Amino acid sequence: MKQLIQTGINAARNKGFAELTVIVHVAGPGNAWWWLDKMGVGRPGGLNNFGLIGLPYYPALPDIQYIRVFLYPKPKKHSTFIITLQTRF
Repeated sequence: MKQLIQTGINAARNKGFAELTVIVHVAGPGNAWWWLDKMGVGRPGGLNNFGLIGLPYYPALPDIQYIRVFLYPKPKKHSTFIITLQTRF
């Protein structure tokens, strides 16, 4: 999966979209740090060349996983910014 995502990022960069910000959208915020670690973000050979990490946030769902991701500090190795991409009431 890492190679597939990286290929997509590289293709966008190579086709003249180098100035655009690439967002990696992690659909399950409860597993966001685990997934980013599995993709090797912040390590040589890992997923790279993107600008933002996007996470959904659904405040109507009382889920401790959301609180864990949004309130606890992100690991220092993930130096990209985090934004909310999806939400609902």
